[in-house]
Amino acid sequence: MDFAKRLVDPSRTYVPEEELRTAIGRGYYSLFHETFEALATRYSLQLINQLRKQRKRSGLNPQRLNRLDRAYLREFNLHKAFPDTLIAIDPRKYMGIVQQMKDFRTQRNKADYDLSEKFGLKDTRMAVEDMDKLVQRIRQV
Repeated sequence: MDFAKRLVDPSRTYVPEEELRTAIGRGYYSLFHETFEALATRYSLQLINQLRKQRKRSGLNPQRLNRLDRAYLREFNLHKAFPDTLIAIDPRKYMGIVQQMKDFRTQRNKADYDLSEKFGLKDTRMAVEDMDKLVQRIRQV
């Protein structure tokens, strides 16, 4: 998150669009990794259960899954598993967080893949600030 925040630092009055796009991506992936750490540390069983549902036993390696082996987890859709896990834990408590995560993923996809989408400094700065706030909330999950 630090890099994303440096890219949109308030002392900068102009930031090239490619750096704004990068800030969105770095902010999102900071959120992504913090979410993994929070779930793996405090809700590993719920996370593993959501990942099992993705595979439905087809080619599942239980030992690697139970260890939350990061190399093995690349075979799963963690972008879906994290929100699903939060909803499984407590839908009322985490629905807002989940919606924000999904919205930030959409922004990240636009930043990476939709060159027709324009990114401005003010909106990007606000998005990075909001992602940082969500990271703080995720650390409390």
